[in-house]
Amino acid sequence: MLGNINLTPLFEAVIAVLGAIVARYLVPWIKSKTTAQQRETMLSAIHTAVYGAEKMGFDKAGKDKLDMVCDLMRMQGYDVDSNVILNAIEAEVEALNLKQAAVHANAVHENG
Repeated sequence: MLGNINLTPLFEAVIAVLGAIVARYLVPWIKSKTTAQQRETMLSAIHTAVYGAEKMGFDKAGKDKLDMVCDLMRMQGYDVDSNVILNAIEAEVEALNLKQAAVHANAVHENG
């Protein structure tokens, strides 16, 4: 039996790799198309929408939550059909999923 395996370093490594990918490709592209204030506002709106959908739709499937996020972003005037917006939403969802997995792994490890 595997016993108490601490997966936290694995999740931290995955988060670091995703962060590097986003920093290398998505961030420069967004910067070339928007002002700093527009980027900050957009990323903040995405963060809020993703966390809000997670909280409001805790019992829903991923696709339903994505639809909730897209609806929230549309209500704020964003073009969610844009690949930039969808990629930023996916990056935020992945970060949230990895964060939740790391918290769960820590809880399992601590409770042994």
